[in-house]
Amino acid sequence: DPYWGLGVIQFNKGNPEVAIDLLGRGLTVDSSNATLMTDLATLHLNRYKTDSTATDLSRATGLLNRAVTIDTSNANAFLKLSLAAFYEQQYDQAWTYFHRARHFDVKNLDINFLTQLMARKEDPLGVFKQN
Repeated sequence: DPYWGLGVIQFNKGNPEVAIDLLGRGLTVDSSNATLMTDLATLHLNRYKTDSTATDLSRATGLLNRAVTIDTSNANAFLKLSLAAFYEQQYDQAWTYFHRARHFDVKNLDINFLTQLMARKEDPLGVFKQN
């Protein structure tokens, strides 16, 4: 998708707003592209992290839920859903999504985020433990 490529270029140039616009345009062309949804949601989560705008968190969550409906094994989308739940202080849900991401692709896990999640709540499945 050319919009995805242009969005990545703009993000790498430090223009996240333009990247969000371009990825959004890409979704108007291909509304069932789960990877594009996940990447757009990631940009909204990044902006939420710096601006704490509830709209960004809501948009990200909506996009990610659509992405995992389309691609039920999308580990990256589940990982980002975990992050969104973490931002909402829904740590049980964050763990549920984190373990789904782990199930589909253990290599995709974000260890820094895992450390933050473990600091808020112990892993209910006991897979990850603090020393």
